[in-house]
Amino acid sequence: MARDTGDTGEGIRRGTVEYRRAILGLLATGLATFISIYPTQAILPALVEDLDLTATGAALTVSSTTGALALSIIPLVEVSEKWGRGRVMRLTLALAVLIGLALPFAANPAILIALRTLQGVALAGVPAVTMTWIREEIHARDAPRVMGLYIAGNTVGGILSRLVPSSMLEFGSWRLGLGAATIIAVITGLAAVALLPRQRHHTPREIRLLPELRLIAAQLRHWRLVRFFLISLIGQGVFVSVFNYASFRLMNQLGLSESQVGLVFLLYLFGTYTSARAGFIAERFGRGRTLAAGATGMAIAVALLAPAQLWSIVIGIGLFTGSFFLVHSTSSAWVSVASPHPAQASSMYMFAFYVGSSAVGWATGLLLDAGGWPMFIAGLGVLSGAIVAIAFHILAAERRR
Repeated sequence: MARDTGDTGEGIRRGTVEYRRAILGLLATGLATFISIYPTQAILPALVEDLDLTATGAALTVSSTTGALALSIIPLVEVSEKWGRGRVMRLTLALAVLIGLALPFAANPAILIALRTLQGVALAGVPAVTMTWIREEIHARDAPRVMGLYIAGNTVGGILSRLVPSSMLEFGSWRLGLGAATIIAVITGLAAVALLPRQRHHTPREIRLLPELRLIAAQLRHWRLVRFFLISLIGQGVFVSVFNYASFRLMNQLGLSESQVGLVFLLYLFGTYTSARAGFIAERFGRGRTLAAGATGMAIAVALLAPAQLWSIVIGIGLFTGSFFLVHSTSSAWVSVASPHPAQASSMYMFAFYVGSSAVGWATGLLLDAGGWPMFIAGLGVLSGAIVAIAFHILAAERRR
């Protein structure tokens, strides 16, 4: 008797074997990807000390990866049109973790940043096509829930990418930390390759990069979509800024050790929860209200980061993380159904996401260098205020429809 795959022709449905495989595969994919993107973030102070770098110089080990990732997303989307989403996800993830094995042996900052740049190119294959894979392979009714669970996997990877390297500093140098993170990436990457179901709803077509770029750029003509792209760019930029530079505040001014700072990153679990529940929350209260509530939480959280009080910073980071992932999960699912070209809209959304991570996440460090923590927080406050304004504009437009 043939095994019931759970694919009704309209996509994989919840409660089936294939659905469970898809969930586990996507969780492993997100975990392996994000532990590979951000392993240097929590050890930036150690890089500053060991490699004689400035804070913004050390932050290049993060922004070089996310910048290369942003530039590679659209070409890899086009490759996936011919090769298939699943194949691109598997091959690029495997290449990224292999590059990661070389990171602990980087002889100087230039080599480390070059390897991180190459890793960013490879890693682009996962966020470039995963949202489209979910839309094509998962039944439309279950897709928002699956999207939230995939992003939850991203948050677990984000936690481990900060917690593991920083904890290893108690036993050795930053090289040991990067090595430990890479081992986890290899294990979860292999699990992702093994578990992800075979793609059944993709029709290959020839690579047409220039027409595809024009179609993606055409998404910018629609203000309804541009609002989501701005939320993606600014929101991720502020999020990475907080996690890039909070370590310096916690260590240099509040006296925490590297391992204690690593424990603060467990607050990422708030993001795991809100991203997994975002689909349910949006169904119950409406997408517009969910987006506006998350954006407001982000702005309040930035204000809590201003005082030089550990309790305030801890609450602020927790609230900010939960609010950000609520916004990201809601907007990333919304943009793919708001455009007649969902694959291209999702590509532009993810392009904006990683441009924000790279450019904004690095540039806010200049504010920190120039005016210290007060100027840094003021800059984040302005950016968070912009997200609040856009979110309430979307809410108002939704109510008028």
